[in-house]
Amino acid sequence: MLKRIAISGLLMFLLAGCRPGGHQPESGVTTNTSAPAAVAADAQVFPDFKVKGFDNQEISLSQYRGKIVILDLFATWCPPCRMEIPHFVALQQAYAGKLAVVGLSYDQGAAKDVLAFAKNMKINYDIYWGSEEIARFVGMRGIPHTLVLDAQGHVVKTYVGYQDKAVFEKDIQDLLGKAL
Repeated sequence: MLKRIAISGLLMFLLAGCRPGGHQPESGVTTNTSAPAAVAADAQVFPDFKVKGFDNQEISLSQYRGKIVILDLFATWCPPCRMEIPHFVALQQAYAGKLAVVGLSYDQGAAKDVLAFAKNMKINYDIYWGSEEIARFVGMRGIPHTLVLDAQGHVVKTYVGYQDKAVFEKDIQDLLGKAL
């Protein structure tokens, strides 16, 4: 019985995600809070936010238009975030040229710490500092908070909390099929 309770607690933790201001799961966070992969006529285009790299250079997120984008808002201390990163590494490799995974770090630490984390996790996609402006725009309630954008920049899916690789792969396949 105790083992069953522990497993249930772990599952709730993974599905809930982490609060960006602390290191504890947020209760009541839903996953998959979006419309289907078919883009509605009134689908929201993700604004052309500017973000800073770890070298303090500013880039525009619109540079990724033309590809499907998985935008991952994460932190290095968040266990569900850490569990999703290998999925994104594999997807970036499998769909090279058609997909851009972009990580936005909401860590409070130094750039060198996030870069060391990225190296340790073998991250093969671009990561930048997240911004309060983006967090407000997406209504970030917890992390990981992941958006799937079509090649025109429309937000087609939003997930809060851990998601399995198959969830993102299905979204990619749906968008690639729609583009054919």
